[in-house]
Amino acid sequence: MAPPDRPTVLATAGQMRQSNLKHLIGSLDHDELDDLMLRATRACEGHCQRRLAPFVGLTETHRAEGVDPGEIAAVATFGDVGALASAGYAAATGGGGLVRKIWVDQRPGLFQEMWTYSGVSVSVAHAGGQVAAVTSTGLLGGSPISADTGELWFRAASSVPVGSRVTVTYSGGYTTIPQDLVQACRYMAAADVIDEDTFPGRGPSMNSHGDDTTARTDGGYLARAERLLQPYCA
Repeated sequence: MAPPDRPTVLATAGQMRQSNLKHLIGSLDHDELDDLMLRATRACEGHCQRRLAPFVGLTETHRAEGVDPGEIAAVATFGDVGALASAGYAAATGGGGLVRKIWVDQRPGLFQEMWTYSGVSVSVAHAGGQVAAVTSTGLLGGSPISADTGELWFRAASSVPVGSRVTVTYSGGYTTIPQDLVQACRYMAAADVIDEDTFPGRGPSMNSHGDDTTARTDGGYLARAERLLQPYCA
């Protein structure tokens, strides 16, 4: 049986209870409010089509891409046509290995200083069927994945031919949640709870007695959430 979906939330139940939206959640108990915030977190991620909350052990597969040979500083004679003709393209661009790149799918839209990658493991499958793990010495940088771009580089001569199938398993996400994401999650939760058939609180179209004074509306909370999320969706 698959484990339940229990992500780290963008806004906690406590943050919802302490906000100016607390009147919407009415008599929801602790577990119900926790579930609401979980749904709101996934709704925020669904709107942006990317992870925002911390995640663990995500696996992706990409095809390795070649880089501009001019990035290989050791090849001083790359512009020499004679050297290319005599040594061959592979040798002229770093001994046949070249630095290869991939870009992981999950990266921050804003505030990369609050985003952390960890637990990165990489393997490369060649067309001939060989699969090899890539150790940290085969990757560039102290943190193999760049937090601002999601880019992962392989060192020169690490034998990652262009087009190789690269499998990356990694953890990441906002370990400090930006405040606008916290608010977006609260707005998303507000829109969700008002949409429930058994609405527990007092909504924007209800008076202090809970009487519906107009047609039920989400109070514009969904639009507010989406507006705050927009910079993270680019």
